[in-house]
Amino acid sequence: MVVIIRLAKILIKNHEQVEDTKVRQDYGRLMSSLGIASNLLLSAIKFIAGTITGSIAITSDAWNNATDSIASVVALVSFKLSAKPPDKKHPYGHARFEYIASSLVALIIILVAWELFKTSIGRVINPQQIALDYLVVVILILSILIKLWQWQSYRQTGKLIDSQVFRATSVDSLGDAITTASVLVGTLIAHFSGLMLDGWIGLLVSLFIFWSGFNILRETATSLLGGAPPEDLVKALEDKILSYPEVFGMHDLLIHDYGPGKMFASVHVEIDANLESMDSHELIDRIERDVFAGSGVHLIIHLDPVLTDDPQLDDYREKIGKTIIAVSSDFRLHDFRLMRSEEGNIILFDLEVPGDYPHEEESIKHDLQKRIKAENPGISCLITIDRYY
Repeated sequence: MVVIIRLAKILIKNHEQVEDTKVRQDYGRLMSSLGIASNLLLSAIKFIAGTITGSIAITSDAWNNATDSIASVVALVSFKLSAKPPDKKHPYGHARFEYIASSLVALIIILVAWELFKTSIGRVINPQQIALDYLVVVILILSILIKLWQWQSYRQTGKLIDSQVFRATSVDSLGDAITTASVLVGTLIAHFSGLMLDGWIGLLVSLFIFWSGFNILRETATSLLGGAPPEDLVKALEDKILSYPEVFGMHDLLIHDYGPGKMFASVHVEIDANLESMDSHELIDRIERDVFAGSGVHLIIHLDPVLTDDPQLDDYREKIGKTIIAVSSDFRLHDFRLMRSEEGNIILFDLEVPGDYPHEEESIKHDLQKRIKAENPGISCLITIDRYY
């Protein structure tokens, strides 16, 4: 990572402003270029080492590094495409292209793993003697060191610019370092003990590569399908919104990820119904601006006015709240309203229920309505169930 920082200071204007799209793209281009160059170098020297020793494991590792170069090219292209501004067909921008690029990297890794697996099966069936050259040992040790450098650089750069492509590539680089170390150990064992483990090590290498590719594909698929937002982001947004003294509560926070730097959210915020409309509008505008300035999240707030001077409503809220907590302390009550009529009072409220709560919505409503009716004769309840995860 020290190399990246030093090069960034020289080659990237305003290199410290990583939230800027142009700076982020420059970091991506720089790290991808270094990845392409280093992987091509490793691939070339491992092909030479594999030819000298006759080791299928070393040759397989060379092919693995060659595909790493392709993955770096994909990453390079992804940074250019994801930086494209919004247009008519893509009003939220193109940042999710990085997730697509990560999926392509994963598919390339899985394809290579399959080819190595088939080749290694052949070597297990027909083992061959491996020649040891001390130059090869030096090459493999150098390869391990370069891959560890790649792992650290990709990981830190991915963290710095919030890049899933680089986080995925860093995992692959660490796997490559472990794989090459295994190849080196297998070559030494074959030379000093005569045990022909080359094919078996090749099999382990292929399985490890496959597992790395599968994990990367699973992670990127989750992002493309709309996975749950990071818990620390949810907590940070909740703490920020509730820090305003005029805010009584919040609920229905929804966060949408359109790629790095493209996060949108919506939330319902409860404030005093007696607050002047212009003051309410100024408050929610201020919260939206402050959240964007602090986290880069584009927040849209729906205002929920709360009556604070209705003793009967407060009494109902307290009683019904106790009934709900008695059923489950994980239930959340909000949007509590009272409709008065000659036929009787009607309570309306929304109830947030954990996503893994075992009962169906209709069963929950029926049970609560029955309990509330028994404890509060003369009122009826209209309940809206929301699941939260």
